Amino acid sequence: MTGSIKQKALILLGMVMVFTMITAANLPRLEFQPGMPLPSLQHGKLAVESTKEGMFVSISATKFILVLIALVFTGTTLYSSYQLLRGAD
Repeated sequence: MTGSIKQKALILLGMVMVFTMITAANLPRLEFQPGMPLPSLQHGKLAVESTKEGMFVSISATKFILVLIALVFTGTTLYSSYQLLRGAD
């Protein structure tokens, strides 16, 4: 393995570790239970049944898609900035 491959592997590993820590910090109350229903689309919103009292938590499908696109765009921008700073083509 060359030095640049090792460097890229370590950067990728570090990014995965940071992503895992952020995810773990934002999901402290996540509980997996057998038989829990999968998220569903109800009246144009993504709905997930809560484990307590049968309540539903929902988010608009369009808002979910916009947030997903924003995250992909942000990641692409950060990666492109990194590549620009490194002087890559």
